[in-house]
Amino acid sequence: LEEEQEQIRHEAAARIQAFWRGRQARQMTKQRFKELRRIQLQAEAALTQNIEATPNALLVAIAEREERLAMAVLKHPDFSGLNMKDIRGCNALHTAAERGQELLCKSLLEHRYLKGISCHDE
Repeated sequence: LEEEQEQIRHEAAARIQAFWRGRQARQMTKQRFKELRRIQLQAEAALTQNIEATPNALLVAIAEREERLAMAVLKHPDFSGLNMKDIRGCNALHTAAERGQELLCKSLLEHRYLKGISCHDE
């Protein structure tokens, strides 16, 4: 009987420890997420504030699969790098389409500065 009680106590203690470890892990994950989100927002703000100095910001955001950042760059009133091309000669629309970013493709096609864009030099 004492052995059974000791085993039950041991199992209960193990469950309690597992619960607290899980709770600590969730809290750490929330803290990491908040910190990463803060860093991401700072990076977005820095990039969009200095949009004229980084005309390839859209290409970089799309290449890094940062769709939210790409949309922020695209909506920025001073952005004018829509027709920039990457090292392969492809512009933002081609790269977004290649990566399956449908919403971004739609926004690119509707952008006010869209000119006759081509993946090949004329």
